Amino acid sequence: MSDDDYRFGQNIVYICIFVLFIALALTKGCSSDSTARRVLDDAGYTKIETHGYAFSCGKGDNQCTSFSATGPTGRHVTGAVGCGWMLKGCTIRIDY
Repeated sequence: MSDDDYRFGQNIVYICIFVLFIALALTKGCSSDSTARRVLDDAGYTKIETHGYAFSCGKGDNQCTSFSATGPTGRHVTGAVGCGWMLKGCTIRIDY
């Protein structure tokens, strides 16, 4: 294996890492209405309305959707549903 072959392989690895990084960075600003509705419905919320991307989620969340709904106690609430990668799951954050 020559030095040129080694450098070529190394460059391919760097390009793949760069493309993966960009793809992950672009998903940070996403919201998912269907996921937020499913999470809220499973938690007992009704009359759910989603309002797009929310800026109030945690560090590990790659999707964050704002919402307003009637909570399990019957009170009207607003907040955000933040979801991470596969093993993290989703968190409901209520505005006070």
